[in-house]
Amino acid sequence: MDHSREIRQLWVVAKSYFEEAKRLKIKRCGYLDIRLIDIMDFYENGIPMEDYQIELSLLVAHLNSAAIRLCTINERFCNDWNDRIFKYYQDELLHEQRKLEDDKHWNSDYLTKELIRNKEEYLPLMLRDEVGHMEGGERPTKEVIWQARHTAIESLKVIEVFTCMQSAIERLETKLRNKKFIS
Repeated sequence: MDHSREIRQLWVVAKSYFEEAKRLKIKRCGYLDIRLIDIMDFYENGIPMEDYQIELSLLVAHLNSAAIRLCTINERFCNDWNDRIFKYYQDELLHEQRKLEDDKHWNSDYLTKELIRNKEEYLPLMLRDEVGHMEGGERPTKEVIWQARHTAIESLKVIEVFTCMQSAIERLETKLRNKKFIS
């Protein structure tokens, strides 16, 4: 099945979310070193009242929404043309596990470091998966990956997430131009 129309539509929506995030990034440039865990903590005792807290929350929400659309485009490219834009971090981590001689090195701390080290490649998929719930499947493998992803995302600064998503948008835009989806 050809998903060309859907891909174009998803691209427009993803770009729109990213442009909103960019606008908020410029407005709140003095707060971009805040980690995502700290943004989550804004809600610890209720709804945040400070404008910068609300706008940083929105910035991250827009990046998450863009990531979801980018990942759907990724899936369509894989299904229609057997061509991936972003690597599936879970597949990569499971492949890494098979290469290690013993499982004690393959733990949440190790995986968190791997995810952070490869954040530019994995972040759109990590953000999409973080919006959902813990995956079912092979336990404890899926739980270890879930915990590592969750910890990795929480540790990132807003500017790191923005920069990785900007790179993902640029890579996808190049792919879409090369495949004549956009001009």
